[in-house]
Amino acid sequence: VVRAVSAITTGENTGEKKSILDTWILEQQEYHKKALKKAELQLSRNDRMVTAALIITIATYVAALLFEVVCCGMLSGTSMFAPEMNDAVRTGFKLCMGIFSAVTIFANNYYGRLALPNVIDDHRKMVMLYEEAEHEIADKGEDELLLLRIAEDELYENANWYAYQNKHDEGLGI
Repeated sequence: VVRAVSAITTGENTGEKKSILDTWILEQQEYHKKALKKAELQLSRNDRMVTAALIITIATYVAALLFEVVCCGMLSGTSMFAPEMNDAVRTGFKLCMGIFSAVTIFANNYYGRLALPNVIDDHRKMVMLYEEAEHEIADKGEDELLLLRIAEDELYENANWYAYQNKHDEGLGI
C-alpha cells in the first residue's frame, strides 16, 4: 500500500484537476471490453477443442467395434486378416482410444479449472460498472462521492479477482 501511494504521489503536482472519466473510467471500460472479447473467444475455442476430442474418441471406439465385428469375424467366425494384423490394428485402436480419452479428460479438467465463464462474468460486471459510471458522470457530473463509490466497487471486484486467481491455479485437474 505504501508503495502504491508513493507511486501515485511521484512526479510534479500541477494542482490541476483531471477528469475521472478521461483518466480512469473510459480506459478501464475499454480494457474490460477487450478482455471480455478475448475470454469469450478462448471459451469458444476451448469448447470446440473438448467437443472435437470427445467426437474423435467416440468415432475411434465405433471404428474399433466395426473392425472387431466386420474384419475380425466376431459374428462370422472368420477373420479377414492374419492374426498378427488383427493384433496390430487392435493395439492401434487401444492406443488411439486411450490417447483421445486422456486428451478429452485433460482438456475438460484444465479448462474447467480456469473457469472462463466466471472470468467472462467478472469482465461483464466491470464493463457494466464503468458504463454506469460514465452515464452517471454525464448526468450529474464528477464529484468525490461518485469517485469513492466507483473506487469501492472496483476494489471489491479486484479483491474478488485476486481471491479467485489464488483459489484456481492452473493444474492438471488430478
